[in-house]
Amino acid sequence: MKLKSMMLAPLFAIAGGMFFSCAFSGPDILLDSEVVEGKKLSKYVEKYWVSSTLEASDDGDMAAYAMWMGWKIANLFDGVISAVTPNVSDSPSCGWSSADKDLPQWVIIDFGVPVVPKKVILYARTDDWGSYGNPGANFPQAFEIYLSNDGQIPDAAETGDPSDTASYWDSSSVSIDSSTLLKPPKSDPGLSYELDNTDLKRYLMLKVTRATGDFVQLSELEVYGEFE
Repeated sequence: MKLKSMMLAPLFAIAGGMFFSCAFSGPDILLDSEVVEGKKLSKYVEKYWVSSTLEASDDGDMAAYAMWMGWKIANLFDGVISAVTPNVSDSPSCGWSSADKDLPQWVIIDFGVPVVPKKVILYARTDDWGSYGNPGANFPQAFEIYLSNDGQIPDAAETGDPSDTASYWDSSSVSIDSSTLLKPPKSDPGLSYELDNTDLKRYLMLKVTRATGDFVQLSELEVYGEFE
């Protein structure tokens, strides 16, 4: 199926994953939904990696808890914006949680083909849990978004930390270091950031350098843009 040109639509929503020595990576995903201008694509990304993920925590109890609650990297791209907890669903989805608060934490996306990313929307967790200040807890407070076409990124993401290799990435398209608390409300959990980009890029990285709470957590990450 040929994609329409100059369309504005989310560029991915994916599922599945496998663990590498440094990063958590998803398998190849095929586009399997009808492409309609302005509608979300259900699945469109080749691979993804993260610096750490709670589902692969060294603490077995925490890893089990993460899986039970639906804190896993695949849920960062599953199209579920509001938290779906185990008490209301057999398929819980809270989003992605880092394994700890060691910084930076990063997410890297391989779109598989050249695209023109234009906008990123970060969604905060929406569940109310305990006394940890939810909803909106652990949302990034300082972060940067980078783009690249460097073909070395997949190998680097699977074996090391490509977020520290400036030569892999173009200058940041977004750089946020908020002096006031970024905590989107449950009723409107998404914050949108326009990217300073008009070129075709294959890779996107969200690099978080400061967050609140004990982890870095997002309910959903969406990217909008144009296809070649």
